[in-house]
Amino acid sequence: MSKIIFDTGLSESTFAKTRLSNLLSESGIAACADKNFGSDMTFSFSEWKFDGVKTIGDGDGAHVHLFGRFGEEEEMLSLAEIFLKAESGGNAERYEAAAASYAAVCAIEEAKKENVKIENIGAGGIYVKTAHGFADKPALLFLPQALFDKACATGGASYAKLQGFWISKALSERRGSLSFTQAVIAYRALAKRMPYDKSDESARSTDEYDKNYMKLEHVINGVDKSLAESVDAALELPSRTVEAERKNARGSHGVHGAADTPHTAEALHTADRQKENPFPLQAFYAELGIDDGTLKEVSHPAALPQAEFDAKVAAYYKSKKRSLRARRTFRRNAGTLAACFALAAVIAFFAFGAVRDARHRPSAVGLTSFEVAEAFYEAIHTQNVELVGAMSSGKVSKRYGDIVGSIYVVNKTRSAYDPKNGIVAPETWFASLSEENAEARRDVYGITSFTLDGRESSLEVRVPERSEKRTPVRSEGGAPLDDGTQAAHTAEYYTVRTDGETGEFIIERNCDTVRLTYKKNRWAVTGIEEKEENVSVDTAAFKSDAIRALQKYGGDAALASSALKEKYPWVPDRIVVQRAAERKPRINRTTN
Repeated sequence: MSKIIFDTGLSESTFAKTRLSNLLSESGIAACADKNFGSDMTFSFSEWKFDGVKTIGDGDGAHVHLFGRFGEEEEMLSLAEIFLKAESGGNAERYEAAAASYAAVCAIEEAKKENVKIENIGAGGIYVKTAHGFADKPALLFLPQALFDKACATGGASYAKLQGFWISKALSERRGSLSFTQAVIAYRALAKRMPYDKSDESARSTDEYDKNYMKLEHVINGVDKSLAESVDAALELPSRTVEAERKNARGSHGVHGAADTPHTAEALHTADRQKENPFPLQAFYAELGIDDGTLKEVSHPAALPQAEFDAKVAAYYKSKKRSLRARRTFRRNAGTLAACFALAAVIAFFAFGAVRDARHRPSAVGLTSFEVAEAFYEAIHTQNVELVGAMSSGKVSKRYGDIVGSIYVVNKTRSAYDPKNGIVAPETWFASLSEENAEARRDVYGITSFTLDGRESSLEVRVPERSEKRTPVRSEGGAPLDDGTQAAHTAEYYTVRTDGETGEFIIERNCDTVRLTYKKNRWAVTGIEEKEENVSVDTAAFKSDAIRALQKYGGDAALASSALKEKYPWVPDRIVVQRAAERKPRINRTTN
């Protein structure tokens, strides 16, 4: 029979302290194929246990190992070990990894279907019959979870490779957690890397929440659509689950005291829907290229020309990186408040308070495409979620609405707890700067030096309300406007913000191609192609220069900002700072 040897990584004394020996009676699951290896395997399941322990090694290198026996004499290795062997091995090792991953995914899929209690242990705890054994009936062992979890928890840096990379602690429901592990195994087999690859558990969990990984369709050009959708949906389960739980918490403890709502029920259903869809095993088998004991080249009829594919992927992740950076910045700014019930109530208060009578909501009807684009950036600068929605549609509306909404909520929440702790626009920060408060911490977010098609703008557009019932714009540039007509403008500006932890200024120079579509009776921003570059800035030196400029111009912030523009082109324009200075008495009641 095959020997199953698992290194706990513990010395005898540590093993005794952790009381792992008390868990030797815990059962794992053995999965034996009912037919020879192939795309249509089925499995039979039974319980399995370790037989005992034995210390191997000398001195500091002596570790307690768990011993067990299973099946015939073929070697059994963990799936994690098999993948590592394939990285430095040849064709035989790569085939072995592909076959082992397919067998594991098949066994997990059948266990979910038959409600067999396979636990969420990760590839380090899944042992697979290897080498020539794949020509016969595959066999797998899923080690007892309690034992494996405790051993991994003491493994330090090795934890991620054995278990951490392969599971999500955000998923407590067994079927969902197995679907996630299934997807990670498939992703690792096809992409030759991990989707969430941070060794630090906290950083990895943050990536899961933000869905910060490279989608399978962006790794493999022309990959089967059903396979990519299934893998990506499971990899995003942690994020959907956390969001559903937050929505459920708001529904249970909102300002109206509702126990639950159809909205939250739908959110939970959305988070769980992956378990209702079977994994596309045949598509996975084909994508692996398994063919009679070897791996063949896989063709992708739907693949794009490689240059087009690379450009599409690069553009997608450049945009994603930008929005991710903004979300994380303002999540850090929210601090620990985000975890408490008080914040949920405050957010609900501001959300309800922001919903105005429909008659007074902003409208794009009657505005030219230029004015709509200008108002869209005004909405970003002023954290106006309603205005973002009124000036855009589709993915643009959702993406920028989420970003602006996050900033708005953080700003209002912090201001509610401390009126001097809000997020201020760059011109407000500059207008209120003095020698006395130069070193005080004030968070900043906004747009400066904005131009649209080369024309300067102070981002103060006269946007009509719905109740005005403006006459729609029916022509532009001498041409009539039909439903679906396209327009484009170029927006150039700086994004000025502060780091949520250090308070240091972070500056980006942006050049966006803004695409608009005429829909029924109004223009809407429907696409943005972004180009950005970081602008280095020494925050301490900038503040020192700003104070000297203020001193030179007798405390006149507008003149000081104008003088600084040559060295710091991202400083707000003189007229904008002047207006902020004129509003300063009112602003100082809510900001620092």
